[in-house]
Amino acid sequence: MVDAAYNPPYPLNQEQPVEAQIKRERRFAEAILAAVDTLIVVLDRNGRVMRINLACEKLTGYANDEVQDEFFWPLFFSGEEAAQVRAGFSELAAGQYTYEGENYWRTKDGRQRLISWSYTVPTSADDVVEYVIVTGTDVTRQKKTAMLQNARDNLQQVTTALLQHLTTLDDVLAIVCQAALELTGASGSAVLLLEDERWLHVKSSSGLPQPALDRLSIGDSFAGLVMGQGKPLLLNDSQREIQAYHRNPDLQTLLAVPLYVDDVVMGALDVVNKEGGFTDEDIQVMQLFAAQAAIAIEHAQLHQQAEKLAVIEERQRLARELHDSVNQALYSVTLYADAARLALSAGKDDVAATHLQELRMMAREAMMD
Repeated sequence: MVDAAYNPPYPLNQEQPVEAQIKRERRFAEAILAAVDTLIVVLDRNGRVMRINLACEKLTGYANDEVQDEFFWPLFFSGEEAAQVRAGFSELAAGQYTYEGENYWRTKDGRQRLISWSYTVPTSADDVVEYVIVTGTDVTRQKKTAMLQNARDNLQQVTTALLQHLTTLDDVLAIVCQAALELTGASGSAVLLLEDERWLHVKSSSGLPQPALDRLSIGDSFAGLVMGQGKPLLLNDSQREIQAYHRNPDLQTLLAVPLYVDDVVMGALDVVNKEGGFTDEDIQVMQLFAAQAAIAIEHAQLHQQAEKLAVIEERQRLARELHDSVNQALYSVTLYADAARLALSAGKDDVAATHLQELRMMAREAMMD
């Protein structure tokens, strides 16, 4: 028996209008999109954005209205990653209806966030792709923690090698450049050391592209700017000023950090051209590494100076010994010369000849020394 107090909006034997059902379902879907923490991007079959949820708006900095009808891959990805995502999307047309990836998404203000994401492709009854749902999770913090721990482990190994096994400055600079590449995933690196008040000298480099200049003006270079400000510089766009700075059209991105020892700046360490751009985590890793690298570089410089000083001291000792030896030889020569003169004056020719023979032998020995 039906409760008389219950009055449904529609008779129980009458279905709600389709239009009302659609509105209710849409409101329900909107509420879910707004409530979940998962990033959700809805694309049409061509890859254009139809909708992003609130979590995605907060993470990327874009409002939903800003991204509608924009292609997904150039909006959130850079360079080769954008091409890879587009290629993965094109496979949907070939019947591959799932895709998973982990990539850095570019936010509206240019930051990079590491997202673990996947495609889901609902299809119609006749197996036609109507739209694509992208869901993702921000794993930047987890990745950052793992990267920093790995960086600390690598730094400890590198620092041990630098301080204990490498003695020449060239060896130290070479391993610093190579380690910087491995720690950041960059394609090129360089160490620039202060030459005087106006110039920086590129003392070592590794990978590509190579620095176009051996010396850079402190007042007209990013390395000089980093030293002056005392903080890192990150540039992730292929801007005209980056290329002008290095005079190299192949340069696309740059991260430079100052090299400090006891609050005294000695130069800069830079890495260039990382696929997908450098991140905040790269800055932290490079700052940690630069602190250890600067100590190792100073250690090698002091070792080199000590070796030079030892060579100078040895040369000075030899010069003193030679000077003493020459003085002794000259004194002996004088004595034999005087003895020969006296013997000749006394008519003792045989004695004078003996003294002259001794004088000749002494002079020859002095020349051989």
